[in-house]
Amino acid sequence: MKLYLAPIQGFTNSTFRSYVVQANGNVTKVFSPFVDAKRYRKEGEKVLKDIAKSIGSNQPLIPQVLGSNSEDICAVLTHFKELGFEEANINMGCPFPPVATKQMGSGLIPFPEKIDEILNAALQVGIKISVKIRLGWTSSEELEVTIPILNKYDLTEVIIHPRIGKQQYKGDVDMDAFERYGKMLMAPVGYSGDINSVEQLVNLKEKFPFVDSWMIGRGAISNPIIFKTIEGAEPSRKEVALAVKQLHNLLFDEFSATLSGPSHLMNKMKPYWDYFEVVFLPDLRQLVKKTVKAGTVANYQAAANDLFAKASREFE
Repeated sequence: MKLYLAPIQGFTNSTFRSYVVQANGNVTKVFSPFVDAKRYRKEGEKVLKDIAKSIGSNQPLIPQVLGSNSEDICAVLTHFKELGFEEANINMGCPFPPVATKQMGSGLIPFPEKIDEILNAALQVGIKISVKIRLGWTSSEELEVTIPILNKYDLTEVIIHPRIGKQQYKGDVDMDAFERYGKMLMAPVGYSGDINSVEQLVNLKEKFPFVDSWMIGRGAISNPIIFKTIEGAEPSRKEVALAVKQLHNLLFDEFSATLSGPSHLMNKMKPYWDYFEVVFLPDLRQLVKKTVKAGTVANYQAAANDLFAKASREFE
């Protein structure tokens, strides 16, 4: 089974990816959060620091680029190739309005002629290309119009998140649309979206036997050893909590060393708890709240350490 770690902007940095690969041992590919092609034009190497950090590591990394025109995207793809990457992913799925309203990410889907131009130019760079896409920006019918364009090109794969961009990560996934459009694609099809348990993946595999790969993102933040679980291991709640602790501490140490000041550190760490908290609820809800509401780094560390220690004592 091909299992992929999804790119999540602001969360799945090189340290995160390295831990997940090492802790699980069965991750086929990991995708970097996108490099903004327009920003690369202005700032150059600076925007590639996270990707450069992963070169030569244990990560089977596929770098990702986001942009709205072929020239900017190809500049980034060329640099990826110079860094030694044989494959790159083009982001046509980012749902956030500041991105989509500029005809990037899922905001690119209503413009198939622009996608045609981008893919035609991208494949001339000499690097394999895959696409991560949604059903559309405002309607799933947008992808149906785009599929003939995707089918024109020799893409490594097309990974579909079965929501429209305007949903962001809310509401139900559209399984009917995913099945309909997935079967229309010539390239291998990947599935991405709301895989948080083995049971969910088993059900999806039975429903969509044509799917070639499975991408997990937010589920891997909540449970950093979810890939191991999918392959048949049965880690205890205590083991999952320990994995969260180890990942948390690695990220905390990195951000402590690289960010300027305690407020930046706290602002970077606290969003992870939207996902980390899953394994600790409902039993340790109060300690989770104490950690998230901590006003100083010292109080944050103390609360997090208390939480991890209690989980180690009480979880089976």
